[in-house]
Amino acid sequence: MEIVLCVGSSCHLKGAPAILRRINALIADYRLEDRITLSGSFCMDQCTKGNSGVCVKVDGRIHSVTAATIDDFFRREVVQKLEEAKE
Repeated sequence: MEIVLCVGSSCHLKGAPAILRRINALIADYRLEDRITLSGSFCMDQCTKGNSGVCVKVDGRIHSVTAATIDDFFRREVVQKLEEAKE
C-alpha cells in the first residue's frame, strides 16, 4: 500500500509534521513496515477545495486528516483495507 502525505506549506501549517510522526508510529504499532510505502508530496492541489486537514493519499485516493482523526482514519483506510486484501 502506498501512502503519500502532503508536506506543502498549507498542509505543513495544518499539522503535517505531527501527522507524519503519528503515521510512522501507527505503522510501527501495527507492524506494517513491510506492507506500506510512505512518502511525501509538496502539493496535492487540494488547498483551495476547503479541506481543513492535511492531505493524505492512500493508493491514489486523497483524504483530509487532522490530529484528531488520524487514528480512526488509519484503522479504517489502511489497516482494514490491508486485512481485507489478505482475505
